[in-house]
Amino acid sequence: MFSMNKYIGAHVDPYKPVDLTTNTTAPRKKRKSNEPKKKRDPGTMPPYRLSEDLTAVVGKNILPRPQVTQALWVYIKANNLQVRF
Repeated sequence: MFSMNKYIGAHVDPYKPVDLTTNTTAPRKKRKSNEPKKKRDPGTMPPYRLSEDLTAVVGKNILPRPQVTQALWVYIKANNLQVRF
């Protein structure tokens, strides 16, 4: 489930190519100890324009990332695509 954003990223605007064969992430920048922490706005996520393939699955062409993930899980469970071990 945590890697689902990696697969979704190829289908949201700006449609950047994704190499799914590797599992590397960029190193995080370290914050200086005297810098204050940035407060995040707990508002809504920005909507993205989705690709035609993802629109066919989700049913809408513009959605925020969390709702894309939620709609994908609804589709997966409705079509019995979830593999259980």
